[in-house]
Amino acid sequence: MMRFLSISSFRKDLKKLNKQGYLSCQKDICEEFESKAEEEIRQMTIKIAETESNLLIKRRIANSGQKIGKSGGFRLFFTINRVADVVFLHIYPKKEQANPAEGIIEERLSEYESEKEILQEHEINNRLKEK
Repeated sequence: MMRFLSISSFRKDLKKLNKQGYLSCQKDICEEFESKAEEEIRQMTIKIAETESNLLIKRRIANSGQKIGKSGGFRLFFTINRVADVVFLHIYPKKEQANPAEGIIEERLSEYESEKEILQEHEINNRLKEK
């Protein structure tokens, strides 16, 4: 069974987005992933890198709170591993930032490696509620 997990910096990203008024962010992420099979997730949008054990993916997520579609929505970086764990790494609003800050993805991948044993699990069908 697929699990949805996050690193601590991703959870901080979400809190920051909520404070900035992006209140639909969690709902939008859930709608993007719920009821999708593992293979569908592996085929999502832009594959950034692939190793023997992980696939790093960048996904455009529509912002339903502003009705501006995927081009003006969020950019979500996540990895999926061999045991079908989806791990959320970074999210930012495209409207405020064209690309992630230099080195942020490498930093988040390093954080993922160091937090593997303490990743937070989320309910994908319940606004990313922490389990």
